[in-house]
Amino acid sequence: MTQDIDQLTRNLISWVIESCTSVAEVDYWITGITQRLNDVNWAEELQKKKVLQRAWAEARKMREEEYCNELVQCTECNRMVHRGDCKRLDQIPKSRYMFSLFCLDCAERLLEEYNARQNQTFENICQACGLIYESKHYDNDFRLCASCNSPFTGKELKRIRNQLRRAHNAGLEATLTLSQWLKTIDDFSGLCAYCQLQPFTQMEHFVPLSAGGGTTVGNCIPVCAECNSRKSRRHPYETPLPFRELHVARVQAYLHHLSIQDDLE
Repeated sequence: MTQDIDQLTRNLISWVIESCTSVAEVDYWITGITQRLNDVNWAEELQKKKVLQRAWAEARKMREEEYCNELVQCTECNRMVHRGDCKRLDQIPKSRYMFSLFCLDCAERLLEEYNARQNQTFENICQACGLIYESKHYDNDFRLCASCNSPFTGKELKRIRNQLRRAHNAGLEATLTLSQWLKTIDDFSGLCAYCQLQPFTQMEHFVPLSAGGGTTVGNCIPVCAECNSRKSRRHPYETPLPFRELHVARVQAYLHHLSIQDDLE
């Protein structure tokens, strides 16, 4: 409290000094302010403040009662109920009902349904190992169990998803699975299928999508950026002769073998 009084006094002194140009003016202002403060009936002023606060409190209470007694429509059952008997579903995150009002019965039912969905589990098939596992989400196309979920597997799953989308949009065959792609990577020991020297960094369509090749186990191989740039979007038989003689025949034989195995399965 003492600090507040000192600050108020400093502010008053600063204001008087800024407003005055002579000592006489300062004496005039200070004397006038002191006289008026002494003439104030502080008990009466405090009583007025209390009366005003009570009036504001009563007016606020009346406004709240009018607000609560206002009739509004329940978003779910469309019944007209008092606003005070309504409830918002703020407990449900990202709900489309977040800014809607519900009667107590509908709010309770929707909250129970939400809690039931939160505790619900689904059976999913792991795209890497093929085992069935339980999860709170249902998505058999792009899911991994806890033991298979790793940064590498997740990255390859996203890669396959993008390539399947490209083939599908082009109206081509899109059947490559994660387990097939991981086996192909393992068959080449994680190296480029063409040069067999550098680690692979990209997925290559042996027959490009522009030439009608799909995203299938018999058309996708792991390659390094350098070999992928050399082959570019050319058909295997349109590649430069040295590249073709060194790599194309060997990779084509491997993919042909995979295609036969896939057809037998």
